[in-house]
Amino acid sequence: MAAAPASAPTAPAAGSAPAPSVKHVAGYVRVVKGGTVQYCRDDLQTGSHLMVQTTCLSEQQYNALADDTRRDVERIRSTMSSGH
Repeated sequence: MAAAPASAPTAPAAGSAPAPSVKHVAGYVRVVKGGTVQYCRDDLQTGSHLMVQTTCLSEQQYNALADDTRRDVERIRSTMSSGH
């Protein structure tokens, strides 16, 4: 009896996965361009289902956005819990 063929791996290649300590902000993907780490996402342009605008942030900008997002979530949670 022949062995079943191996299926294609579903996990990304070892070199393409972000470091475990990287903060995640919705929609952004870690990209290395010219040796520089950037975080990019694609957004549909307003009024279009076809045209995409790519937004890229430096690692410093991305970390600042992640920190701001975390602070906003904490502020909302504290507001929601103190309202009861």
